[in-house]
Amino acid sequence: MERPLIPLLVYFVAGITIGNYYQFPDLPLLIVLLITLMLMLLALLKKATRVIAVLLAFSSIVVGILDINLYKNQGMKHIVNYIGKEKLIIEGIISDNPDVSTDRTGLIVTTCRLIHDDAIIPVEGLVLLSINDNQEFKYGDFIRFKTKLKMPHSFQNPGGFDYVRQLRYKGIMARGFIKDSSAIVVLRENQGDMLKAYLEQMRRNLKKLIRDNSSSPEGEIIQAMILGDQKEIPKEVMDKFNKTGTTHIIAISGFNISIIAFLSFFVIRLIMKSSSYLLLRFNIFKVSAVCAIVPVIIYTLIAGMGVSVVRATIMAVTFIIAIILGKERDLYNIFGLNPLHCTVRVIQLEYPDRGYEVMG
Repeated sequence: MERPLIPLLVYFVAGITIGNYYQFPDLPLLIVLLITLMLMLLALLKKATRVIAVLLAFSSIVVGILDINLYKNQGMKHIVNYIGKEKLIIEGIISDNPDVSTDRTGLIVTTCRLIHDDAIIPVEGLVLLSINDNQEFKYGDFIRFKTKLKMPHSFQNPGGFDYVRQLRYKGIMARGFIKDSSAIVVLRENQGDMLKAYLEQMRRNLKKLIRDNSSSPEGEIIQAMILGDQKEIPKEVMDKFNKTGTTHIIAISGFNISIIAFLSFFVIRLIMKSSSYLLLRFNIFKVSAVCAIVPVIIYTLIAGMGVSVVRATIMAVTFIIAIILGKERDLYNIFGLNPLHCTVRVIQLEYPDRGYEVMG
């Protein structure tokens, strides 16, 4: 088959769509997938090409259903089982960069345990915690707070954006509200992943550097273009971007990633061309392409790994790999690889405005 990734993408998306509307238990699906893979191996030995194609299509559908199940299933210890009962004392780790605006802070907390009637109950799952002030918290803070959990809700507009589904696919099925940050106690710091904590510290240092060396609103705009944080842009300035249709300028997307990739490729190639030894020993075009992947990934990590950034990075890295393999002209096949874990997520998760700004 000339472009095998295109049909695989279609079957994978079909599996996600089926799993989105119908519930299938994981264990039978895993057994079916294992049997399918064994039959595929047998068909490979027999060189039954058509049978392999059918089994590969079926297994792609099953993998798509299993993929969407990761965002739908929860066990007995899940925090969703304690929604609406009463105010609970909950402990957990801030598992993402806090979403801070002028008058509100949003925290995604990975719950560990709750305290009820002097008993400690182990729990799991994510809670979206909204606080009515802009007190600064950090990724990796282990916090204790008291709140009454509620189910997220949408505005129920026909054909409108499904906020509940967006949160569910992020693994968030419960929300809590706190009047001010004094009700939150930071028990320990730096409890998250060390690499992510280091990256978040780097982001804070870059933000401070921009603030100290630029005035408003220029500093906030630069911060949005480099770090992907638009929350601090003044409302009147943001309204002007929206009215003129130029919001994409301050959003990190394919344009930013392509600049990083092109400049990295150009500089590395220029350095290698200055050495006759490297020119004789290596294919500088392909080596430059490989080395350009590293700055792209580093910038993606520093930019916060938002949906649009990850989408652009996957596409850029996929295209660079295609160049290395000599397949750069087969754009349709390249496009087939990119969305296997990106385009579907973007369609389901990307909020058209500004992420967690809708807290009500």
